[in-house]
Amino acid sequence: MVNPIHEWWERGKLLGSGGFGMVSEARPLPGTPLFDHLPQLMAVKSSRNGESLRIEKQMLSKFKGHPNILRYYGTDITNEKTEKGINVPLYNIFLEYASGGCLADEIAKTRGQGLLEEDVKHYLKGILYGLEKIHKSGVIHCDIKPENILIADDRVPKIADFGLAMKGAGVNSKRPGTPEFMAPEIIRHGVYTTAADIWSLGCTVLQMINGRNVWGIPFKSKYISLVGGYNVIPEIPSGLISLDGKDFLNKCFVRDPLRRWTAKSLLNHPFLAQQKENTNFELDRNNPTNDLSSLVRELKF
Repeated sequence: MVNPIHEWWERGKLLGSGGFGMVSEARPLPGTPLFDHLPQLMAVKSSRNGESLRIEKQMLSKFKGHPNILRYYGTDITNEKTEKGINVPLYNIFLEYASGGCLADEIAKTRGQGLLEEDVKHYLKGILYGLEKIHKSGVIHCDIKPENILIADDRVPKIADFGLAMKGAGVNSKRPGTPEFMAPEIIRHGVYTTAADIWSLGCTVLQMINGRNVWGIPFKSKYISLVGGYNVIPEIPSGLISLDGKDFLNKCFVRDPLRRWTAKSLLNHPFLAQQKENTNFELDRNNPTNDLSSLVRELKF
């Protein structure tokens, strides 16, 4: 069992916190067996409840090496003191550090003006490559939104936060996810398929273009009933995007999930036809290994 007192790593500054727990910087310690096999700077997501991290670990381990899905390096459990000085166990999952923050940060920088269309295309193509891989593996992300798209070096988008992900289609009456990004079939029937991620992708693209939440700010619960029960789709403002871009969004916002376009088909949409390939989308086999099993015995949580 791994020593719970940070035997091979140290926690750095806090990057963010929420209901899931917290995310901090993490660095492997010099002189330990892992130091030469890991990036010198990682992110560590920590929680007192290991269930969502267990799901995230299971999902991310399927996508090792994909350039548009956040890399996973391993897990650990540590005993750490709370603000009240009480020792508590923390479940930790070590992830790739995204130096550019998240897509929501990029959108916020525009102060409501939205991203340039070429930037939208750049991020969108990378996200679609990641989604194609996720869906091909039979996984539904269930929470695609700007906050869960991280930006790595060279502006490469990385799909992150698989804590709500599902293996295979299913029905869940508790409706995990973010309400303003939910597809109609989830709201109405609790039905989850890969098509639900495509609706959420459309909302994400529209937010990139609008510079704001697609349903307005603040989001009101009445929109949940409208989207679920009526023939309503987000408004696509004229003049902010090309005709091909508008058609792309309409393919994402088909209310019938069986007729909604897939990630694979959207990659071939005319909106992305002129987008230059980014060499960073190719698998980088020179990056540090994702598999720590030969170096450290991961804790099963």
